Amino acid sequence: MTRAVMLHFQSGAEALATQDLLDDPRFPVLHGMRSRIRALLAAPLRVDGRVVGLLAVAQSRPGRRWTEAQLDCSGRWRTNPARSWNGSAPARRSARAPCS
Repeated sequence: MTRAVMLHFQSGAEALATQDLLDDPRFPVLHGMRSRIRALLAAPLRVDGRVVGLLAVAQSRPGRRWTEAQLDCSGRWRTNPARSWNGSAPARRSARAPCS
């Protein structure tokens, strides 16, 4: 499953928000599989244009409707991931706040 999502990002996708990863038409290889991850909000982490990882929020049940604030937060992961990882308390609060 992680490989399928990473390949999605390597093809140029900038973000992924799905209510059910296993029933998403972008991932036919996952149809019929069993997984603890169903709903997914993810963004790629790129270094020098290469996808080196991803940041994600997952839910074990399908049907999650991601809020605009959560979608905006995933955009910040893409554009400034270092701020999300900064060890300072203000940065941690700032990184968490829009995703609640």
